[in-house]
Amino acid sequence: MSLLESARGIRFVTYYFGGAPLANRRYLKEYKRGGLEAGRAVFRERSGRALRIAGAQLEVFGEENIPDGGCVLLYNEGSLVDLPLLHHVVYEHSDACVGAEIFKRIPWMTEVAHKMRAVIFERGNREAADKMLEQVTSWVADGAHLAMGGEGRLTKDGSVGHFKRGGSLVAIRARAPVVPVAMVGGPDMMPEGSLRLRPGRLTVAFGTPMSTDGLSDDDAPEFAQQVREKVVELREQFRDPPTTSPSSRTNAVTAKTGTR
Repeated sequence: MSLLESARGIRFVTYYFGGAPLANRRYLKEYKRGGLEAGRAVFRERSGRALRIAGAQLEVFGEENIPDGGCVLLYNEGSLVDLPLLHHVVYEHSDACVGAEIFKRIPWMTEVAHKMRAVIFERGNREAADKMLEQVTSWVADGAHLAMGGEGRLTKDGSVGHFKRGGSLVAIRARAPVVPVAMVGGPDMMPEGSLRLRPGRLTVAFGTPMSTDGLSDDDAPEFAQQVREKVVELREQFRDPPTTSPSSRTNAVTAKTGTR
């Protein structure tokens, strides 16, 4: 069994991460032909195939909780499997996102990021970070859905880590709500630091929007931990097979999600 799990993990990593440069080139080609939706279709198809390789059974809950106006979708990350899950579900409900600086190393990623409104966060560069926050805050204030990782990186043990204040600052300054998003099941399928990948159930749960009314910048750290607590609650709620039906789809790695 361990050999099969290792083989599956190697195939998954090779396809999804090793194939990223070619996927970026294809994105740019399709974007030139058909615009943003054509480009997004490339990543949607690719992330769906990656989840099929992983043997994922996908369930999504709470999509009706996402408001029509501007908001920040704050999510957790605990496994490499969560990355295609982001593209396949969470990013389909966002107009913009924030990515880690490491993605700039992938050929053509900078150009792709510009076209899909993905801002690369430069860790340790305060001036660049302030400029990034100002830019994405203006987008959210204008009605955009921004997807952003609460922890800022994959957690090493698969737990929900400390939520940094950045996403909360954006929401507070834009006077927009935060939607807590829990991704469940990734660490059970593929623990961080391991190439062993076993089939399993992946769940994405969108929680009830959390208002930022009356909050200031000084409240951002505490509010970030309140969002984290909601993500933890969602994660525990949906860790076991749920008794309620998914909001829109199950085993949806072959289906198109609703785009904005």
